[in-house]
Amino acid sequence: MKKEKVTEPKNSIKMLIFTGLGMTFFMSLGMSAMMAVINVGPSAFPWAWMRDWCIGFIVALPLAFTVPMFLGWVAGKIGIS
Repeated sequence: MKKEKVTEPKNSIKMLIFTGLGMTFFMSLGMSAMMAVINVGPSAFPWAWMRDWCIGFIVALPLAFTVPMFLGWVAGKIGIS
């Protein structure tokens, strides 16, 4: 008899951490790039972008992990889940 490989559920803690970090990284990177181009123009873009990205990542990281939990709690309270 062949044993089946047991896989973890898709919402495992590793997957949630990976998704949160990935979303935070790419969204803060893209948004900071757009804001740097708008605010300083293409001439000072690289330095402004990296500065803005560092600030954006620091702000977005805790939000990426707390906001979904809060929204899940609110959804449960109002009967959406």
